[in-house]
Amino acid sequence: MFLAGKAALMDLPREARRWNPERKMWRLSEAGLRQVAKTVPCVRDKLVWWDARVAEVAAEQAKEAAQRNRFTLPRSVAEAFAALGLPMGEPLPAVRQARRRLARSEHPDVGGETRAMQRLNIAVDLCERWWQERQTRVS
Repeated sequence: MFLAGKAALMDLPREARRWNPERKMWRLSEAGLRQVAKTVPCVRDKLVWWDARVAEVAAEQAKEAAQRNRFTLPRSVAEAFAALGLPMGEPLPAVRQARRRLARSEHPDVGGETRAMQRLNIAVDLCERWWQERQTRVS
């Protein structure tokens, strides 16, 4: 096994491997590591495990980011409409209908998060104020 690994390492092009004399070890590029994994089973097994772990961590981070964004308060009218799942400028009845629909799942009384309900209320307030300002400008 050792000889197969050494042979695979020495078969790599120079730009794919670099000797570190202080630590007495080889540094491989990702492409070089994947090439060695094709011929050395134990390297292949660890690389498969590593790739799976990287995918798990990426999925976890994406889930956490989505959760964080779910509880960020909208700072603009466009964000408010997006938080309600509506296109920008949707009429007030649609805004109120979206609030009722989302409140069924986000309200703390039905198992939702308080922060999510606060975000929903702020989004509705921003949309209503935006419509009131538009009506004031028109009249």
